[in-house]
Amino acid sequence: MTGKPSAKPAGSVEAPQTPAAIRNIAVVGHAGAGKTTLVEALLAATGAILKAGSVLDGNTVSDTDPIEIAQQRSVALSVCPMAAADRTVNLLDTPGSPDFVGELRARLRAADAALLVVASGEPLDAST
Repeated sequence: MTGKPSAKPAGSVEAPQTPAAIRNIAVVGHAGAGKTTLVEALLAATGAILKAGSVLDGNTVSDTDPIEIAQQRSVALSVCPMAAADRTVNLLDTPGSPDFVGELRARLRAADAALLVVASGEPLDAST
């Protein structure tokens, strides 16, 4: 025994052994639906990060660009890896504004699945 702790530190994702052990899940929905907040919660729940950040505070994993922080919305797709069972799951946090639908469509080609986020307290908008 080497004396090293066996638990992985928070924020680390062990590299999968094969490409078959990687899943890419696009998180999609209209602007303001809570996609980034959901990604933060999932990352925190799986131990990929110590604490979920906040869009309002400008400290989320996926929105790091100064424009995203100032506008409090995603303007580019972000890849947020987390471990789940024996797989690495890449959450693809996508922009919800119709202005970025071209980027969204191009990036969906890399996704194995899509998770549609809808704000329950608001009506669906046309882009959803």
